[in-house]
Amino acid sequence: MKKILVPCDFSEAAIQAYYFAMNVAIEADAEVFALKVIDLPFMYETTFAATPYTFDPGIYKELEDEALKDFEKMKNKHPRQDKVKFTTAMDLLPIP
Repeated sequence: MKKILVPCDFSEAAIQAYYFAMNVAIEADAEVFALKVIDLPFMYETTFAATPYTFDPGIYKELEDEALKDFEKMKNKHPRQDKVKFTTAMDLLPIP
């Protein structure tokens, strides 16, 4: 095992999964990739009908920056600081 992917929404369960993956990575001399998926709705409801969501790249950048800060806080609490990477991905979700 050389690479471990850890999905991370910074919930308590995700943080524990990250620490577990880091501990396994130490034993296996593996890299850890933490992934935060940023969910953005592609539709929103108004009083008349569903309307397409207007994507603002600035909002995504703000959410990405916030996720990076949360990751750095989480990362700094584990003794191993090397061989770990963080990335975000965008997911457009329909609103029911």
